[in-house]
Amino acid sequence: MNIFITGIAGFLGSNLAHYLFNKGFKIYGNDNFIGGYEDNIIKDIEFHKLDCCDLSKIQKVMKGVDIVYHCAATAHEGLS
Repeated sequence: MNIFITGIAGFLGSNLAHYLFNKGFKIYGNDNFIGGYEDNIIKDIEFHKLDCCDLSKIQKVMKGVDIVYHCAATAHEGLS
């Protein structure tokens, strides 16, 4: 199963990615690094550095994806 995680470099997205990767799923993800860290990204996944608001690019990288977990958000209340 192909799973895409937005905000994959952040706290929620990276922990979810590690869990699902260890369960054997194929993981894809994106992050714009406003609050995430490159060190949080698993090296064996398909990663895209782009913002979720760029609809045309997101649609291209999500081709063939079965499930999307939307974890992208800013850590400050009111900014997401």
